[in-house]
Amino acid sequence: MLLIITACISVGQGVPNVSIRDTTERLQDYLKTIYWAIDETPFTDILFCDNSNYDLDTVNEVCLLHEYSVSKGKKLECYHFQGDSKEVERRGKGYGEGEIISWLYDNCLTMRKYAYYYKITGRLTIHNVRQVYLPENTFIFDVGSECVDTSTAVCKYLNTFSSHLYQNMS
Repeated sequence: MLLIITACISVGQGVPNVSIRDTTERLQDYLKTIYWAIDETPFTDILFCDNSNYDLDTVNEVCLLHEYSVSKGKKLECYHFQGDSKEVERRGKGYGEGEIISWLYDNCLTMRKYAYYYKITGRLTIHNVRQVYLPENTFIFDVGSECVDTSTAVCKYLNTFSSHLYQNMS
């Protein structure tokens, strides 16, 4: 099973509705969530992706997390890229999360091998994750809505999200 953890470690000043802007504090929150995902969830593949292009290779703890995930029988992959910060400022954080999913679909082979995935916003954890961890619990994004809550989701049919919803967000 695949879990995607989305992140924006270095959030722009113009992004609305951000409660914590301190990069160090945000990074620590994300690291806690990755530990949670490794220790407390049944997911065997975990993708962490940051759209602020924060250089994860400079974070020693990320290297330790890779080793730790292997010791727990899991696989952690970490990615970063520069998202369209101006569009995130204009449209909100949900746009950036959609951009991350699309980027992963285009650049990550692990994501493409799954028929569905679970996604959480990287600074949140779900305490009853084992209760909602069921393949039949799927959430299909409502592409007719202008606002999409992307904080937690199970999305089935990856190509539907990548080709249809993200295109409608542009």
